[in-house]
Amino acid sequence: MLSAMAHCNEPELGLPVLRSALAALDAFDKVDARLYLHLIYKALDEPMRRALKEEAMLRGQYPDVELELPGFVYDMVERGEARGEARGEMRGEVRGEVRGEVKVLLKILERNGVVLTPEQRRSIASCEDPSRIDAWVERAFTARTADELFADG
Repeated sequence: MLSAMAHCNEPELGLPVLRSALAALDAFDKVDARLYLHLIYKALDEPMRRALKEEAMLRGQYPDVELELPGFVYDMVERGEARGEARGEMRGEVRGEVRGEVKVLLKILERNGVVLTPEQRRSIASCEDPSRIDAWVERAFTARTADELFADG
């Protein structure tokens, strides 16, 4: 379905992609199929909408579906997309902050002469728990060995 929405307006690919997407709608229950059909239709530019209607691709498969939905439905979809984007951005920010803290932690350890095994270094680099990294950073200021850093977690 995403491919149909992404490529449906391309001159050479548009109709074949749409045909494939419409065929795939049969795998969904009727409610989901109609929702996807509306989303695909909304992604179409006017020339592709006309071409789709001229080929009567929808009439045989979904004769009772009104393709234009009330505006509030599209508003709801857009709000849902915006919330999803915001959540994704927030997760990305947290991951970026964690990566930055990991770099600082490794610099503190290096400066204090704490030797890490490759496995310990990987463990630090792959950690995504901000509270654990914060605890390690606090310990890094006084730790003289890796064992002291990793004590209790």
